[in-house]
Amino acid sequence: MEKQQVRIEKLVYGGEGLGRLGDGRSVFVPFVLPGELVMVEITEEKQRYARGKAVRWLEISERRIAPPCPYFGDCGGCHYQHLPYGDQIETKGDILKDLFSRNGGIDDIPLKVIELSGKEYHYRNAVRLHVANDGTLGFLQQGSNLLVPVADCLLAKGQLQKFLKQFTLSAEDSINTVEFRWDSTDEVMIIIDSDETTLPEVSIDFTGSIVHQSPAGQVVLAGSESQVFSVGDYDFVVSAGSFFQANLPMAERMAVFLASRLPDGADVTLFDLYCGVGLFSRFFAERSGKVVGIEQSPSAVADYVVNLDAFDHIEIYEGAVEIILPGITETPDIVIVDPPRSGLAGSVVDWLVEKQVPWIAYVSCDPATLTRDVKRFVQQGYRLDEVAFFDQFPQTYHIETIVLMAWVES
Repeated sequence: MEKQQVRIEKLVYGGEGLGRLGDGRSVFVPFVLPGELVMVEITEEKQRYARGKAVRWLEISERRIAPPCPYFGDCGGCHYQHLPYGDQIETKGDILKDLFSRNGGIDDIPLKVIELSGKEYHYRNAVRLHVANDGTLGFLQQGSNLLVPVADCLLAKGQLQKFLKQFTLSAEDSINTVEFRWDSTDEVMIIIDSDETTLPEVSIDFTGSIVHQSPAGQVVLAGSESQVFSVGDYDFVVSAGSFFQANLPMAERMAVFLASRLPDGADVTLFDLYCGVGLFSRFFAERSGKVVGIEQSPSAVADYVVNLDAFDHIEIYEGAVEIILPGITETPDIVIVDPPRSGLAGSVVDWLVEKQVPWIAYVSCDPATLTRDVKRFVQQGYRLDEVAFFDQFPQTYHIETIVLMAWVES
């Protein structure tokens, strides 16, 4: 393959470094740092850009440190272990500002809060691994579907690390992924995802649960179908089929931030869109006159009902937000949106603008789609009041952001 000498200019969203090829095209290279001069082997050619991998370092950045994980540089789970944590935060802040400028047309964002993770490693209470045909567990290689076998993960909390080292599968099981979750009662759940409806044979010597998921549905092989996760003063029942935050202390900081910024009172109606099992709804249940949740996942809706069962002023709709929302005539005072990486559908933005919702809190796991959507709101009458960055996933390129917007156009 072709090789070229490249000077890395900066890190961009996605964890790669940006440089220029001899013909002026951008080239994206993982595991490099700004200022480094590297020999790059081109792995993907496009008309306007290329991708490659560094095969030799000619000049090394003074900021580079030795990554503690032996899989770093091969496994695609981490992107910044070669960069000190303070520099990771600075990098993510710069990337966030750049995306607001390029995608959102906003050059001076009100970035008022930057919340650092309390732990740089061992912070995840959930880890999902892929399974090779021979039963080997691992993570996908950077930029490919090749599996990197691993016996450990430094991002996983201690109890999960033990299970990663002890758990084994046979080639006959035909399993796609295995997820390990460690809840706030110190119980572990193992979720096995398979295309085969035949149940695998399992044996356990721990207090916990094993759940098998396939096209035929979900079967509890041992223990319970749900766990309990504590965020602040609240406990949340989370079923095997439901999503929940993997860094609980940071989830609490996000919920507390929202509660400290948004209006409350008996006359306040709050809509929680993409509400999941009810994390944000629970933090606002005692602060609002009415809370309405909308969620597409049946499992999450069932958990939401359990988690908010103590309150009479809570409503929950099951279905896609873009389908349910247009049928609601009520105008809320506050809307919290926490969409998937694809961001908000245009119809959702249109509904919120048409209703002139006084306050919108946008919780985002993808700053690229966030900044695109914020531009839509600002162009149609909203003011960008505050941007907050929560580093939920140290060592990775992921940026969790909360944006507060207020309706200003009369």
